Amino acid sequence: MFLLTFSVSKSFAEFKKVYFLGKNYNISIPRGFCDISNTVIGKFLFQHIEESQKNTNLKATKLKLIIAHCNYNENNIYPWGYIGLLKKTKNFSQKTYNDVVSKLFDDKNLMNDLSELTSKAVNKTMNKYFSEKKNGVNTLQTPEVLYKDEYSIIYRAMNTGMFEGEIVNEVVVSSSSVLTDVIINTYLNNELNKEPNSFSLAGVLIENSKLNFESNY
Repeated sequence: MFLLTFSVSKSFAEFKKVYFLGKNYNISIPRGFCDISNTVIGKFLFQHIEESQKNTNLKATKLKLIIAHCNYNENNIYPWGYIGLLKKTKNFSQKTYNDVVSKLFDDKNLMNDLSELTSKAVNKTMNKYFSEKKNGVNTLQTPEVLYKDEYSIIYRAMNTGMFEGEIVNEVVVSSSSVLTDVIINTYLNNELNKEPNSFSLAGVLIENSKLNFESNY
């Protein structure tokens, strides 16, 4: 756990209006990132993520935006991420959600099962799009909660594997912000031991979560 203090200004934030379940929501793009959903690589990532989600057969966040650093390189898109919305089925607060997620992350057996399930789903999708059979990934390795407050919970996990014959080690830092009807989930991915590191990404998400909350009330 770490402590960070931010002075957040909406004037420097970029928002996208997205439609979900009959309502419009203002989605804040994390500082330093841009929406690439309509680019060639953005469309491919969108399709890849949606198909991987379907392969898990679990209720998943509805993907809305693909994002990357505004000066991203198509040959190496890191850091990149995506944003989605999840319908709330019950009325609960951010604090309650934070407590539940923290307990889930402490359940090692559950997290191992979830890691196995998501790994199989991602690998199935990768084998469809890439002929190279050396592709493979293990997801949700060493998951942990980094931070939680009244606007979000921030958590981190590692993905390890092989892509086109090269070893890939990836860190994923995510935030979940509970609103009245939905949860906004934001995921930022980067290569392990590269800048911005996971704590820098967490700081960006802490700042961004407050903007998401304030812009929808």
